[in-house]
Amino acid sequence: MFELKSYSRKELSILYFPNSSARGAYLALRKWLEEKKDKNPELMKDIHCKKMLPKPLVKQIVDLLGEP
Repeated sequence: MFELKSYSRKELSILYFPNSSARGAYLALRKWLEEKKDKNPELMKDIHCKKMLPKPLVKQIVDLLGEP
């Protein structure tokens, strides 16, 4: 079960893409978010600038993509 808390970009990416390397998972998550950036344009900037994603930002991602 997914726990809503702060995650590193790497941790969250791996939750969404568990069969990928850490880098591959992050790139895949980033691409997926890019496809949905019209719904939340500031989200990509926030993610790219932070290695640690605070709980409110994780919630925005989960609201946009669904739980991993």
